[in-house]
Amino acid sequence: MTTLLVHLLTTSALAQAPGDFGIPLKVLAPADLLNAWGDGTTVGSPAVASHTVAGNGNPPILMLYETRITAASTACPAGTWGIGLAYRFGGGDFTDTGPVVTPDQDFYTCVAAHPSIVALDNDTWLIYFKAEQDPDTCNPKAQWGCDRYPGIGRFILQYNGRNGNVLNYSVTSVDTTPVLTQVAQNMGYPSVMFADGEFHMAYGQFPDIYLTSSALSGAYNTPAYPSLTSGISATGWEEDELYTPSLLCRTNADFALYAGGRIYDSTGTIVDQGIGRFDSTDLSNWTEDANGPLLRSSNGDPALRHATMVSSGGHTGFGLFYTETNTSGINEMWLTTTLLWDRKDIDVQRCP
Repeated sequence: MTTLLVHLLTTSALAQAPGDFGIPLKVLAPADLLNAWGDGTTVGSPAVASHTVAGNGNPPILMLYETRITAASTACPAGTWGIGLAYRFGGGDFTDTGPVVTPDQDFYTCVAAHPSIVALDNDTWLIYFKAEQDPDTCNPKAQWGCDRYPGIGRFILQYNGRNGNVLNYSVTSVDTTPVLTQVAQNMGYPSVMFADGEFHMAYGQFPDIYLTSSALSGAYNTPAYPSLTSGISATGWEEDELYTPSLLCRTNADFALYAGGRIYDSTGTIVDQGIGRFDSTDLSNWTEDANGPLLRSSNGDPALRHATMVSSGGHTGFGLFYTETNTSGINEMWLTTTLLWDRKDIDVQRCP
C-alpha cells in the first residue's frame, strides 16, 4: 500500500466527518486464498455481514469477495472470475474457505463477481452478483438473451454448523436466470438491503447509480432513470462518476447510501476519487451529507476501487472494507474504521 490514512480520530463517529477513519489494516490478499484457487492477481468487491453462531459470544464476520481465476481469452475478454468466502472467528485473521460460485453453463459462463450480501435469517443469506457470459456459447433461446452482460444473479448461502473453530458454509441454490436484466456493459457492484417488506438494490451504471426494489426475493425491474447522478455534489468530488454504492438501513424511514466518486482528465485517467454519503427517508430523494466526502485520494487517502460500508452498535461505529492496488499491481482487501467501530456488534442490514 502506497498511502496511509493519517487523520486523527474524532469522538463524533455519528457525524462521519472527513478524518473520522483511522489507519487501515490489510485483511485479505490473493496469497491468503485457500489452495491459491485464484490466479494470484486480485481479491476485491468485499461483501460483509456478521453471523451469530449459537453458543459463541464473539460473532464471526463473513466476507464474500471476487477473484480472477484465469486470464483474458477470446471467449472471456476480462478473464474468468468467481466468488469466494472468508470469515474471521475471534480476534484472528480472516480464514478463506475457497470458492462458493464459479462460472458454469448458465448466464455466468465467464464471470460471477461483485457480490452483495443480505440476511434471510440468522443462518441463511442471499448473495447477489454481477454476471458475464460468452455470447458464442449462449443458448439463443435463453430467457435472459445472449448479451455478454446479462445482468445480476443470485444464490443462497447456508450455514451448516461448526467443528471447533471451523465453520462450514455451502451454496444451496443458484437462480437459473438473472434477477435483473437489460443492463449496460459498464454496470455492477449491486448493494442490497431489506426494508418495509422489500429487498432494495442499488447498483452503479456509468456514470450514475440506480435503485430498484423487489417484493420478497423475486425479480427486479430495470429502472429507466438513475436515482443519483454524478456531478451533483457541492465540491465536485464525483464530477465524472458515481460507483460502488453501499446501502445501509437504519430504520424503515432512514437510509444511507455510501458511494465512490471519480474525476477523470481529458485522457480518461483518474485524477481524484473518494467516497461520500447520501441520506434519504424514502429511497427516492437523496441529500448529500453536509460534511462532504469522507475520504478523498487528493487528501492522501487510499484510492478505493471497490468498497462497502458496515455499521456497528446501532450505527454508531463504521468500518469501510475496500480494495486497493499495491505497488506490484495486486489488488488487496483493506479495512479502515471509526473510533466506535465494534466488530462484535455489527448491525444487521435488515430493517423490519
